[in-house]
Amino acid sequence: MLDLDEIFKKVLSHKKIEFDFFSSVFLMAMDRLSSPHSKLQTYLKQERYAGVNSCELHHLYRALDVLCGKKEEIELRLFEKQKDLFSMELDIVFYDVIPNELIYCR
Repeated sequence: MLDLDEIFKKVLSHKKIEFDFFSSVFLMAMDRLSSPHSKLQTYLKQERYAGVNSCELHHLYRALDVLCGKKEEIELRLFEKQKDLFSMELDIVFYDVIPNELIYCR
């Protein structure tokens, strides 16, 4: 298990965040997995996800800003968690930088 909430709490422990960061990130992740589109559309259609706390649009953008600032630390912690989870010995990592939307072109 990746324990994302635990990772986020550790990474953000020194930041004073005065909005529901976890709900904002969860909403954006759910929307990205089901039908990705703009953050405005995510905000406007958030009621389609049962059990997700409602978020203000500016909270989505603020959450992205926080994530962007801590991107490397979050990625490192996720990697360490996965490495331990699968007892991996690592020699090389391949990272796909091409978004799926750009792969198919006519």
